[in-house]
Amino acid sequence: DVRVNVSFEELPTLTCAEGEAPEYYLPSDACEVDVPFKAPSYTGCNSSVPFSFKLQQMIGGSYADVIVPAQDWNTTSYKLAPGSYKTIFTVNDNCLDVKYCERTFEVKDEIDPDFTCPEHISVSTDEGKCGADIDLAVPVVTDNCDGAWIEASLPSGTVKVSGVVVRESFSVGATDVTWTAYDSAGNFKSCVQK
Repeated sequence: DVRVNVSFEELPTLTCAEGEAPEYYLPSDACEVDVPFKAPSYTGCNSSVPFSFKLQQMIGGSYADVIVPAQDWNTTSYKLAPGSYKTIFTVNDNCLDVKYCERTFEVKDEIDPDFTCPEHISVSTDEGKCGADIDLAVPVVTDNCDGAWIEASLPSGTVKVSGVVVRESFSVGATDVTWTAYDSAGNFKSCVQK
């Protein structure tokens, strides 16, 4: 019975990449941003061992895998939408040594939705009334991400509006209408129409 004992002169090491940002911000004209990924450096019994890479996004309170294609880890980036992410680089060098580098980061949208504030208007009362029913043109909202909406603060209350006009009854006198556009990231823009 012969036993062979193989030992390392140096233990395998996995050095995680440094200098990667914890936050990335969307540009004003897109709902994704290029996020670079750097592979860790490895020394061990098999210097040519490939890395395993996993990208995950926070969904419903837990991380779920995002399917990504294989890449050259010297020049890798992915376009990512707003959210919380985690990356895991894993190396298994077949020498009974498994090591990994884990990183978390955020992609943030801080771009306010935009619209042109409607012009101030002045109308006469409807015949036989102390006020007027007015069709207000709804501003067109633009944003770097889909899903922005607009609300109007009217005499009858604040409502989320759609379409091209909203009809409202106004009493005699000056009344301010506040238009506020929102997006899913919590950004907003407001203006007052008189």
